[in-house]
Amino acid sequence: MALSLDPATKVITVPQGDLTLVSGTLYSMNTDDFRKDVTDLLASEPYIWMDDAFIHNTAVTVAGTTFARTIEFINGYSITFSPDTLWSARLEGSNNNIFDIEGGILNQNSVQVIPTNSAGLIGAKQLEDQSFTDSRIWIDTIAGQSGVSYPIGTPGSPSDNLADSQSIIAVRTLPKRIHLRGVLPLTGTDDIGEYDIQGTDSSLAEIVLGGASVDNAHITHCEVSGSCSGEIHMGFCDVGALPSFRGTMHDCTLGGVVTLTSGSDQYKFNSCESGVAGTATAVIDVNSVSNIDLQVRDYDGGIELRNVVSGNVSIDLNSGRVVIDSTCTGGTIVVGGTGRLTDNGTMTVEDSSLVAGDQTKDVWTRLGLNPDDSITDTTSGIDSNSGDIEITRTGDGVTSSTLTRQ
Repeated sequence: MALSLDPATKVITVPQGDLTLVSGTLYSMNTDDFRKDVTDLLASEPYIWMDDAFIHNTAVTVAGTTFARTIEFINGYSITFSPDTLWSARLEGSNNNIFDIEGGILNQNSVQVIPTNSAGLIGAKQLEDQSFTDSRIWIDTIAGQSGVSYPIGTPGSPSDNLADSQSIIAVRTLPKRIHLRGVLPLTGTDDIGEYDIQGTDSSLAEIVLGGASVDNAHITHCEVSGSCSGEIHMGFCDVGALPSFRGTMHDCTLGGVVTLTSGSDQYKFNSCESGVAGTATAVIDVNSVSNIDLQVRDYDGGIELRNVVSGNVSIDLNSGRVVIDSTCTGGTIVVGGTGRLTDNGTMTVEDSSLVAGDQTKDVWTRLGLNPDDSITDTTSGIDSNSGDIEITRTGDGVTSSTLTRQ
């Protein structure tokens, strides 16, 4: 804290900017951090000659119960909160006498100072923190409530918005973990970077990114759509249109156009599937990112590639179809698995070993038949004597052919 100390009067001035904003005009002061900063101040050269400012007893655990730390200011020191306007400072983290006006510790002005002393009993914060299951703040935008006072944010009393939830996390120094139910709309001023957000289910939890900062955020079991900045990682999500995606996905269902942005070394889509019915397909628009490294592994359903200009693409199908759009003018693609390839572009197809596509065509070619001709009637059988495969096919000028067993 940027504290100031008047050695003549022993007045310690605490600026509002050093406290944590909770909401509105309510701020929180970590009294243990305040104690440490006062210690550092008195240990510095201008003040090393001065008396000790307080008596401190750290938190202790006896028979499994944690008793709160105590901080008692002594030797004529007093505390002033600045500026002298209408705002509130809540004292967190200890039993203390900082709020004691009668004892001359607090210099009262327009600032409301709120103690959280707990009658010499256990560290209430530790018990309250245990109520946040899996150390997560719970947000329910349907049935939650606003505010930051305990027990808001717990499973039984979820918050209804992100701003309050982030304030609770900051004040309690909890991990950046959120459990979500309902629709959470974000804006360009929101920052969920490094947050772990887990939805109740992708049908019950939705995040509309709205241009938010998401760098290194992890989102699971949610419906996700919208633009964002930064690298994001998603799992078990229903993915809508993402106009600016950078990061990875696993076990996701793709229902809209996912447009990539530059900045990642690799884009990975592992064990994902198409959520588009019929002849249409999910779309990955590479957006002309140079030297793309795009890996689509263990994929089910249709997938269309657009705007590949350079780099490498690998697609492994369990079953489905790969469509290379005419906007794909460069780079190299390797396709494998079970399915079909429709190539409308000019990128290099390094290898296409689709079981239901090229391998089937290869069988017809080996029989001396044109795999692209129409088929009006086809019958096949195995010669009982030689074991040769005999195929009779009409429609392409060839009525029969035999593939000899080696």
